[in-house]
Amino acid sequence: MRDEDKTKDQLINELEELHQRISELESLATLNEELEEKLQQRTDDLGKRVKELNCLYDISRFIEQPGVSLIEIFQGVVNLIPSTYQYPQITCSRIILRDQQFQSDNFKETSWMQSSDIFVHEDRVGAVEVCYLEERPKINEGPFLQEERDLINAIAERLGRTIEHKQAEEALKKSEEKYHNLIEFANVGIIVAEGDKITQVNKQAEEIYGYSKEELLGKSPRILTPEKYSKQHREILNEFLKSGEICKMIFEEEGIKKDGNFFPIEISFSLSPAGDNTIIGVIRDISERKKVEEALKESEQRYHKLIEHASDAIICIGRGGIINTFNKKAEEVFGFASDEAIGKSITLLSPPNEREKQRRLLEHFRLTDELYIIGKTMEGKGLRKDGQEFPFEGSVFVLEINGENIITVIIRDISERKKAEEERKHLLDELKDKNKELEQIVYVASHDLRSPLVNVQGFSRELEQALTKVCLVLHSNDVPTKIKEELATFLDEDIPDALKYILTSISKMDSLLSGLLRLSRLGRAALSKKYLDMNTLISDIARAFEYQIKKTGITLQIDPLPSCCGDETQINQVISNLLDNSLKYLDPTRPGKIRISGKAENGQVIYSIEDNGIGIAAEHQDKIYEIFHRLNPAGTPGEGLGLTIVRLILDRHSGKIWVASEPGKGSTFFISLPTV
Repeated sequence: MRDEDKTKDQLINELEELHQRISELESLATLNEELEEKLQQRTDDLGKRVKELNCLYDISRFIEQPGVSLIEIFQGVVNLIPSTYQYPQITCSRIILRDQQFQSDNFKETSWMQSSDIFVHEDRVGAVEVCYLEERPKINEGPFLQEERDLINAIAERLGRTIEHKQAEEALKKSEEKYHNLIEFANVGIIVAEGDKITQVNKQAEEIYGYSKEELLGKSPRILTPEKYSKQHREILNEFLKSGEICKMIFEEEGIKKDGNFFPIEISFSLSPAGDNTIIGVIRDISERKKVEEALKESEQRYHKLIEHASDAIICIGRGGIINTFNKKAEEVFGFASDEAIGKSITLLSPPNEREKQRRLLEHFRLTDELYIIGKTMEGKGLRKDGQEFPFEGSVFVLEINGENIITVIIRDISERKKAEEERKHLLDELKDKNKELEQIVYVASHDLRSPLVNVQGFSRELEQALTKVCLVLHSNDVPTKIKEELATFLDEDIPDALKYILTSISKMDSLLSGLLRLSRLGRAALSKKYLDMNTLISDIARAFEYQIKKTGITLQIDPLPSCCGDETQINQVISNLLDNSLKYLDPTRPGKIRISGKAENGQVIYSIEDNGIGIAAEHQDKIYEIFHRLNPAGTPGEGLGLTIVRLILDRHSGKIWVASEPGKGSTFFISLPTV
């Protein structure tokens, strides 16, 4: 029994072990199935990941192609994206970048869309969009897988970084172009050297030294510098390289041109900010500047000599009114030696009652750099060392010297001139009085002489009548023939001729006295000046001469005329006299021409009356204005007062008259009158 029981227990144990093994095997089978499922899932995931990586790899490879543009990149990416999705046949894609769009050929916007924003420097600039053209089962994000979400995000991120990179490349390119152009087209010579070799040369450096760029590249900069500067240059370069700091030194020295000539330059060295031990040299050819400096130096020397030996006193004053220049003439005028005046206030040279005014002027100039007397000539009083005051004429101007405004005063002692002016004024007053006396004498003489002249003329007429009666009696039959014969010569020839001469002389004397009276009245007549329209005035004069003009057949041309200021009656007389003279002295051998024109010039109006008459010989041109002077007394009527009257009128109007004439060709009379 015990053996049977043992066998039964063993069988039960074995059976339990067998069941346990079966359970374990079943568990292993279930685990194997799970592992196979996970392996398959892993395999699928890896496949999708490989597609994603292949897409990103293809995008990276496309982006890294030399010379590819952003436009080509965006279009290439939208063409790559559909093949990486689980349903490539119904997948389309689009990239939106600001106002631009790039899309696959089959793109159509649908409700089954997945998108990811593109950011550049944290700013949204666009988006990548993927659409399914047909509906598919929902998985994660609609019909799209999580891996596809990761992919589109990765593509958007990569495109953002690509845009940043391309923008950086473009900025660098522009910066390099700008740097190159800045160097190449700079108006100074620029030479870049690494170590002892020239690596870059601009056009201006080529022009300065006379070498071509090819002749300088790779050469030592020492070929451009005299040996005497080599040690200094080495010390500067070693200091730069040793310190490693970006610094700059500017100094003047000489350079050597290709032809071996030395010339002055201003050169500056600086270390490149790139930190690659590159030295940048900036060179200016200062030959012209040196010439200017030398010329300026010579000019200053001449200026100082000019001041020192000037015929007028010249005093220069600083902003505070302190004298810093006092030339020899100033010493002579004021009596101070230059060392006594220099460093003192300008008020030293002014009378006490003028000093406060001067101080105010100088203070105003110190504050504003303005001085109302600048550029003006004024008169004032100065004070000599001995205390004597004297009148002066001065002019003031300002010069900028070494950045400071210096007042320069030019002074002329006018004591003698003032004395002469007083004497002149006294003489003019006397002359004025004498002229008044003379005018009165002329007026009285002319007026008083006319009374006896009228008597002589009257009695001459009576004698003429008596002679006529005597002749009638003499020719009667009652008078003996012998007496008739004896008196005939006296009564028929001598006495009539004498009476004729007497009457002619009386007429001439009357004409002269009338002229003197007109001159006298003209000099005393009050002027009524006003603005004159000369076009109207001369047209009226021309109408008054219309009969003579038609009779002589002349051509009168009147140009447009500027207006002037004057007494209308007297200016009318001036033009009338000149036009009358032109008509009187026409050349009978050719058609007469008279032209009246005018122009404004320097505050005056100049009118001209031009004719083609007989002209005036040079020896008579100064005499024609004299009283009673006539060119052709026998051939032309008149008293010889016309031009005398014209000149007197113009003198009273502050005007002038002059003539340009050539015998046989004609004359042009010019008159000037003020505009106001």
